[in-house]
Amino acid sequence: MAQIRRGIQNTQRVARDARRRDRAVGAAASVGAFLAFGMAPLAAAPSAQADDFGLDAFWDVFGFGDSNTSGFDLFDVSAWGVPGAADGGLFDADFAQMWQDSFYLPLHDMMQDWINSDFGSSVNGVVNQLFAPFTDGFCGMICNGADGTETSVDGQAGGLWFGDGGSGWSSNLEGVAGGNGGHAGGIGNGGDGGVGGLGADGGNGGHGGEMWGNGGDGGAGGNGTATLDAGNGGNGGSSGQAQDFFGMGAWGNGGNGGAGGAGWTGTNGSAGSGSGGAGGDGVAGGNAGNGGVGGEGSSYVGIGGNGGAGGVGGAGGNGGNGAAGDGGTFANNGSGDGAIGGNGGNGAVGGKGGVGGAAGNGGSANGTVGANGDGGVGGSGGRGGDGGTGADGLAVNGVGANGSAGGDGGAGGNGGAAAAGGAAGGAGANVGAAGVDGDGGNGGNGGNASAATNGRDGVNGYRDGGSPADISATSGGNGASGGSGGAGGNGGGNAGNGGNGGVGGAGSDGGNGGHGSASIHPATDSVHGLYNAPGNGGSGGAGGNGGAAGSGAANGNDGLIGAGGNGGNGGTGGDIADVTGHASVEGPDGAGTMGPQGSAGTGGVGGAGGSGATGGTGGNGGSGGSDPNAGGAHGGDGGAGGAGGAGLANADGSGGVGGDGGSGGNGGNGSNIRWGDPDWNTTSNDSSSGPIDNVHGGAGGNGGAGGAGDNAGGNGGNGGNGGDVTTPHLGDDGLNGGAGDTPGTGSTGGAAGTGGAAGTGPDAGSAGQDGAPGVVVP
Repeated sequence: MAQIRRGIQNTQRVARDARRRDRAVGAAASVGAFLAFGMAPLAAAPSAQADDFGLDAFWDVFGFGDSNTSGFDLFDVSAWGVPGAADGGLFDADFAQMWQDSFYLPLHDMMQDWINSDFGSSVNGVVNQLFAPFTDGFCGMICNGADGTETSVDGQAGGLWFGDGGSGWSSNLEGVAGGNGGHAGGIGNGGDGGVGGLGADGGNGGHGGEMWGNGGDGGAGGNGTATLDAGNGGNGGSSGQAQDFFGMGAWGNGGNGGAGGAGWTGTNGSAGSGSGGAGGDGVAGGNAGNGGVGGEGSSYVGIGGNGGAGGVGGAGGNGGNGAAGDGGTFANNGSGDGAIGGNGGNGAVGGKGGVGGAAGNGGSANGTVGANGDGGVGGSGGRGGDGGTGADGLAVNGVGANGSAGGDGGAGGNGGAAAAGGAAGGAGANVGAAGVDGDGGNGGNGGNASAATNGRDGVNGYRDGGSPADISATSGGNGASGGSGGAGGNGGGNAGNGGNGGVGGAGSDGGNGGHGSASIHPATDSVHGLYNAPGNGGSGGAGGNGGAAGSGAANGNDGLIGAGGNGGNGGTGGDIADVTGHASVEGPDGAGTMGPQGSAGTGGVGGAGGSGATGGTGGNGGSGGSDPNAGGAHGGDGGAGGAGGAGLANADGSGGVGGDGGSGGNGGNGSNIRWGDPDWNTTSNDSSSGPIDNVHGGAGGNGGAGGAGDNAGGNGGNGGNGGDVTTPHLGDDGLNGGAGDTPGTGSTGGAAGTGGAAGTGPDAGSAGQDGAPGVVVP
């Protein structure tokens, strides 16, 4: 739209320039007066007049001090008497700048002071009214053109003799271009182009005066929007030669091209919502505008305008973060997974720099070309969104229930690619810097598993339909695995960095085993050897693995691998039944034999640590159950410690440390004497109490092996201590007087657990220490 309108405006200006030349021919008398006023000092200036203006030194430079030089000869370079002037040897950029600083700009300031003074304004009003028939299209003879407005966007042309063109209207409307600056008349500067509205081009600068004057600067392009690319900068106005009114080669500089507008910054992706919803992708940035072309300087004395700088490309939006996983339900075993993060948007290309203004056509070989504009900076890629965190496992109810696994973390989104910088406007200009590639998002952390519940304790009850009935013990539930960490997103473009992997969730602890129970004979209140074994401890859950590192782009860095989650601890084994409140304890073969309850419960095995840059620590083994109530039972064995997780090295060489193994559980204590009421014998006439031979304490669990590491192995876990054998003393009336509290023979302490093996690696870990063996305690 802006380009079509600009084409119509240019066509109108061509017609207006033609009318202007016709008026000049038809108003010869007026032009003669203008030349007499404006050029007479150049043609034959008396020294007194030159001194009055302080310009005698300037005319001497041109060789104009000779009163014999005709006014017509002013336009014959060879007649100026300047050595090498015909070859353009004098009029280089330094001379053109000196002419600006020493002559034209001071003269221009005096003109503006006159136009803006009260007296000058009064005189100008009379002159402008007198010559109004000949100044159609100009503001008058001596005046500055009016600035453009929303209803008449282009600046008005300056005075036919003196005055600057008006500035173009700066648009504040989306998609509407800025107005063009007005041209100067005889002596003066072109007006600056107006700034473009959002997504629209800037206006072109007006041309300088047809004798002396500089072109106006082009207006800056408007910045882009979500639906519109940024506008281009307007072209700089040229010197008065572009109007060619007198055909004599006006002096002056071209205006600078306007800067291109900045591209719209892409919006960030929306965050995930709902049940682990994925994050939205970031939106790409908008294209930047190109810089405007610099205006042509005079081919006699002038400098071409600089090309406008290209706009900055819009940065891509960041990807939205994935939503955290919702809590699980019993139907899905409690696991709520996090969602993947959104991808970052791509950056947009920076605008091309504007071409510098030409020196002019057919004039001095040393007319100076304006500098080419630099390309705009490319837009940066957006960062990938982070993955959502996995939900923790749902807490479980009941007895001996297994834990619920934690949800896996969501993967991080990929980073957006940066755009290249804008092209240079030409030789000597700089290509715009490329934007920064977006980094990948981080993976979400895995959720922690919920703990298992303890086993049900046994309850002593009555047999043969008695009430309450005995209840058997149950083992503890097994712990569940922690969720795995999400993978990091990949870096965008050529230099984006990969995201870090998420941390693995922790495995949950196993539940403790319930203590044993016995069946009671209701008639005699004695235990008839119907024992319910105690429960074992549940195993600990494994730790979740750390998330994989996101890959960096060709010139970027890979992310870091997430740390492994720790394994859960094993549950404790259950103790044997407590029957001290009942009348007698019946053994199967009389005194000196193993108690009917056998062994206490074993401890649960510790969960293994998850792998990661730092491997997770293995869970500790659960302790074995004991016989604290003189049941004549072995101690339960301790559970083995969990192995440490493997250590994986990151791409930069860091990490790679294996996790330590968990410690083995201690063995439980056995009892080398059995309780019974001293006033009772069993129905089989064996002793209801007395020593028990060959009891042993529970063995200590072995320590878990250290995890292998790419750089350093983990340490092995220590072995558990063996359980002792004790002789419980249950009070003065606690044992059969015939047997007393003499312990049985042949008892041994529990074997010591072996220390875990050292983790392998360039720097190997240390092996775990063996546990201490159990002893027989008097």
